Amino acid sequence: MRSDQHHASRRCVGPVNAKWLLLVLVGLALLCQLPCGAEFEPELSHSYLQTQFAWAMYIDSCEVNHYLNYPGSSLHPLTKVRIRYRYFPHDGRPVNWPAKTYDEFWYHDGKPVGLRRNAEINLNKNDIGVIVIGQAADHFNSISSTSDALVRLLVNLQLQRAVVGAVIVPPDQYDPLLANLERYGFSSTMKQVSGPQMKIHLRCDSGSRETYLCLH
Repeated sequence: MRSDQHHASRRCVGPVNAKWLLLVLVGLALLCQLPCGAEFEPELSHSYLQTQFAWAMYIDSCEVNHYLNYPGSSLHPLTKVRIRYRYFPHDGRPVNWPAKTYDEFWYHDGKPVGLRRNAEINLNKNDIGVIVIGQAADHFNSISSTSDALVRLLVNLQLQRAVVGAVIVPPDQYDPLLANLERYGFSSTMKQVSGPQMKIHLRCDSGSRETYLCLH
């Protein structure tokens, strides 16, 4: 899927162009239809990802109770959020390029307290990729931490002018993640702005729900 076909979808502008933007986004969604009941894993080896996108990232989280676990600790318990990434070269290079860890975040009560960057990523301008939200610990802080890591990742990708075709979310995390993104200023209402605007196409991995968000 060529990214230059969707260059026009990179901005949310006035009322007339907002309708055009919606048509472009719908077209992108039709091109990237999720397979029914798709299950994605940290290695990002699903054929749907490899054929539809130039790159993919996977965000998961877990509670790490053994870190900083001592009497009087002000940073226990911790939530670890991991971001994995993988390229899907469509230019003759080997397609078995493995998934690697990009960032690891540590959070306490939903607030970032540490970051370890394991690698640098260099994406081609306007290449279309996808972010997959993996399993999270069954805890409010995990969803909050995942949301924060997602927003930080989106800012980084925006600076690289990479295009995020979709953020794919498990059904049980869809509403909590959507609510957290709204707290960061994302909204499903498109407003007139000047210049590029960060946007998210949030999709349930079951294919049952989707929401288009813009940062206001």
